[in-house]
Order: sequence, then C-alpha cells, then structure tokens
Amino acid sequence: MALTFIYVVTNADNNLYEGALSNNNANRSQLQIFLTPTPHLTVSSLTVPVTTASTTQPIGVNWNISNTGFNDNIEKNKGHYFVYNTPCMIYPVCNCPSGSNCFCPPAYPGISFRDSISFGSSYWIDKVYLSTDGAGLNVNTAILVSQTQQGILNSGLNVPDNYSNPLALECKNIGTDGSVYSVNTENVIKPSSNHPKTGNFIIPSNLPSGNYYVYVLTNATNTVYEYPGLPETKRSALPITIQRPDLVVSALTVPATSTGGQHVAINYSILNNGPGSVFNQVRRDLIYVSTSSVFDGSAQLISTQTFTEDLPVGTPVQHSSGYTFPVSTSGTRYFYVHTNYDSSFRETNANNNISAAAATIVSAGAPNDLIVSSIDLADTVRSIFPTYIKYTVTNNGTGTTAGVWTDSIFISCSPVFSNATAYYVTRRSHNQNYNSR
Repeated sequence: MALTFIYVVTNADNNLYEGALSNNNANRSQLQIFLTPTPHLTVSSLTVPVTTASTTQPIGVNWNISNTGFNDNIEKNKGHYFVYNTPCMIYPVCNCPSGSNCFCPPAYPGISFRDSISFGSSYWIDKVYLSTDGAGLNVNTAILVSQTQQGILNSGLNVPDNYSNPLALECKNIGTDGSVYSVNTENVIKPSSNHPKTGNFIIPSNLPSGNYYVYVLTNATNTVYEYPGLPETKRSALPITIQRPDLVVSALTVPATSTGGQHVAINYSILNNGPGSVFNQVRRDLIYVSTSSVFDGSAQLISTQTFTEDLPVGTPVQHSSGYTFPVSTSGTRYFYVHTNYDSSFRETNANNNISAAAATIVSAGAPNDLIVSSIDLADTVRSIFPTYIKYTVTNNGTGTTAGVWTDSIFISCSPVFSNATAYYVTRRSHNQNYNSR
C-alpha cells in the first residue's frame, strides 16, 4: 500500500493571462494504491563440493531458489492443468460390416479430465560468479562463470487465451495421468515453492591463483517482476582455493647420430609440477632445430603440435614427432621443445617452458645420380593411337633413393633436349628405394 496524490493544474501552458492570481492553479486529491503482491525469489541454499580446485577444472554446484512471496501475476491464467473430472465410458471402435455376425467389444469404464486454468510457468536466469570478496557480490568485479535458465522463455505467450486440447478431454483409460496433457506448468512460482538447480562451469584458464567464493544471483535479469526487487544472492560457506599448473619439458630425446635425408624421431615428455592440474585443455607445443646449443632467435620452427588432454600433477605425458634434415646437412644440430608457448592456460611460471637442448650429429646423406639408361619405343608410332614407352632409370650415385621424385616425358624434333622446344607429354612419380649400382 502506498500513499499517493493526484494533482490537476489548470492553465498549465499560461495561455491565459491571470496576473498576480496565477499561483492558485493547482489542486490535489489523496488516494491509496494497493500494490499487487509479487514473488520474492531468494537463494535458500548453495552447495559447492570442493574447497580446492585448478584452473580449467569443471565444477558442479547445486542451489535452491525459494519463493518467500506470492504468485507471479504476469503468468495468471496461463497454466493449463488437466485434472480428474468424472467417470466415463470408453466405446471401442467396431468395424463389423452391417449384417455380419462379427463381435464388437463392449464399452468399459474410463475417466475424463477437465482443464483447470491457473498460474503458468515463469522464466528467469540464475547467474553464478566467482569473487575474491567475501563481504558481498559486486557484479562489476566478480567473474561470471555460468548462467542457468529456470523455466522456458515466453512459454506463457505461446499459449493462446482460448487454448483447448480436445484430445486431453476425451475419455481415458483408468490410471491415466492427466498431468501429461498439462501445458506451461513446468516452473510455476507459488507461495513457498522451491526451484532446485544444478549448474556446471569450468574455472577460467586465465584466473589468477587465490581464494574465491561462489555466488549465485537469482532472477539476475529481473524477468520475474518483484517488489522492491532488490538483488538476492547466496555465497558459498567456504572459498575455493584456485591453483595454477606449472609445465616443463622434463625429457627430450633424439638419436645421437643421424643422416641427412632420413627421418629423425623426436620424443619428449611434458611434466606438470603443479600445484594445479590441467583438465582437457588445448595446448600447443613448438618444436625447433638450431645450430646453437643455447636456444635463441636463430632456432628454426619445424613443427607445431596441438593436443587436448589432461595433465595431472607429477605424471609425465609422452609425445613424439619427427623431422628429416636436408640431404646435404652435416654437423651438430640441437632440438628444442617450447610447451604451451601461447599460454592457452596460465601457469605459475611460464619462463620454464622451453626444454634443454637435445643434440644429434648429422652426416650428409650419400648423393644419388639418376640417369635414364635406356628407352624402348617402336620405330614408328601413329598419332591418336595409344603408345607405350618403356624406359629404365639407373642410380649411379653412392646413396639409396629416399622420398618421391618425378619423371617427365617429352617429345621433340631435336636430337638435343631443350625445354624450350620439347613438348611435354606426361609424367610418372616414384616412391621406391633404389640402391646405387
């Protein structure tokens, strides 16, 4: 109830000249306005299952919303509850042709339902925050980690005022549950009603270490009209101690010797020194090769490895890659691995993510010397008809071929080959190992 006055002001635009008597143009009348009672949603309980957690860790919390106020009058007459009405008889369909001797089953008792119209379902949003402030929720400084819907948006607007369900009103078998036909009754606000909810969120990967309280703010967007509508929150009884991980490349191995042109196996291990774990998080590792035994800007990036995985504290996780040096490479080369190079999740120390050097002594690969040693072809060929060419490639070098190479076939009027005058016909690719002669 609120005390209110209605005022009437005449000649409000001063179009009429009143002189010194212009100050008596207003009068009032007192009235009382009775406000329609509204809901009052409160967070009556909040359960957080952990007191220690890591960034990237999924957390589930449970809370309950209690209405200490009244019904949601905006949803009045929007809920259709099909309740027991009266007994009735069910008459089975009989398909006996006229004049036939077939038997039609007899009618049997059933029950009917009626549409009891009352308050419908309400919709609002509960938001979950993390905050280092235990004195109260400040949404400007707290971190929003989850928001959960209660009810269905605009569910009442989707029910017409003249809604009817003839199927629900038909005679049903005894034992039928009428609530299966009810419409817009899933989340109805009633005096003393409870609305339990579970929310899951992932602790942000960039969250600084520290103690954080969990807060739940109900009806965060004021979808349900409440008077006076002050924010209603609940804080976890204890804070969660959030911890970050600390990754290092604990091992990196390559063969002590290698040969240019041949595959080099690279094996490394990622160890999380904690105290926080990593949960199913994307991580990118860079692999470098260098002529320097100290990692610097001269290192050449040769591979980017992307993983989505867990990294528990204290358990090395193995990975492997590979690299092939150019055939002519010789001398000592050093491999390095830089894990989590872009800090896709933050660590307690990001300055220890580059491995120590792993050295291999590279010997230049033995060269190949491929020649076309023979070509078998008919003396005379005809245009437009298929022609088969048989030729032999011989490796006169000291090394065995490795990898793919391509033979190209040309036709020319000149006994001396020239790209400028020869006409390209076709090509053939090889991926075989040929020893030297």
